[in-house]
Amino acid sequence: VQLKFDGQFNGDGSANTDPYDIYLDNIYFYKTAGGGGGGCPAPPSGELMSNGGFEANSGDGACWQFNNGGGTVTVIDTDANTGTYSARLTSGPAQVPNLKQERFAMSISGNQGVEVTFRYKITTAFVDGAILQVLAFSEFTTNPAVAHDLGNATDVSTVGVWQTYTGTFTTDASIEEGISLLIQATCGGAGTCAGEVIIDDVVVTEI
Repeated sequence: VQLKFDGQFNGDGSANTDPYDIYLDNIYFYKTAGGGGGGCPAPPSGELMSNGGFEANSGDGACWQFNNGGGTVTVIDTDANTGTYSARLTSGPAQVPNLKQERFAMSISGNQGVEVTFRYKITTAFVDGAILQVLAFSEFTTNPAVAHDLGNATDVSTVGVWQTYTGTFTTDASIEEGISLLIQATCGGAGTCAGEVIIDDVVVTEI
């Protein structure tokens, strides 16, 4: 990244040749919405978020961020609730693997109710402090995001069965740059903490 600043001018329009300082603050870098080799498609009709089923571009993870957090996060084609692809999160002691979509639904209003649903299958029971967390964020241009805790998935011990998660929140009244969604398999420091889950068919809608 290169930042270039041309010479500054005096009030009378003449060039300022004296040394001067430039102070920079609140510099942000954004990547385009895409998690893999292809572009992020438009959301389905009536929905706010794209590629909730991980099917876009033959499962390349478009639109999503995959943050290993010490564990692993990957798109798989060996098990899915619908279609071919899904995402698998594997967590262990002091690990926080997660899926995230950032700054979508850019035109959403403040104080808007939002519902998040997805299908999940536990493939290794969450034990000894492991939880499946769901967080949303109201985003701003310069101010920090406002977090919304949607609550953890309640059944993370039943293995091999597709279940449905549903959570709701209300956007911050002053929201400026859409919302973000985080799904995270969080493990504490216990040496036996573990859990693995498959996520599919994530849907975000206004309510």
